[in-house]
Amino acid sequence: MLYSFGATSGKLRWSHGTGGYVYSSPAVFEQRVFAGSFTGDLYAFHAATGDVLWKYRTNGPISGSPIVINGVVYVSSLKGRTYGLDPRTGKLLWSFRRGAYAAVVSDRRRLYLVGYARIFALAPRLRG
Repeated sequence: MLYSFGATSGKLRWSHGTGGYVYSSPAVFEQRVFAGSFTGDLYAFHAATGDVLWKYRTNGPISGSPIVINGVVYVSSLKGRTYGLDPRTGKLLWSFRRGAYAAVVSDRRRLYLVGYARIFALAPRLRG
């Protein structure tokens, strides 16, 4: 289950089951709450109501926290693939054949993806 509590009241606002364990902390971006499930689904919930806005099926269980960087929500599955999705629609924008627990981190110049035994530094594609 994923639970949302009022910041000032501490009262339960909404809860939602995912059909599997939710091990990670959620990410919040533009009135959306993103949470991964051990079922392999990444959910986007409406922050105020808990309504499911979309869900995306990955290739395996999700244990690590999703993260939003530069308007893209990233998540990795335990089967070794990282996904970049449009946070508004759930449309797949990008995927990479590595990753497991934490999706990515950034230093504002590159994305860093942590695999089982390697760290990958990914630079943005230049347009032009």
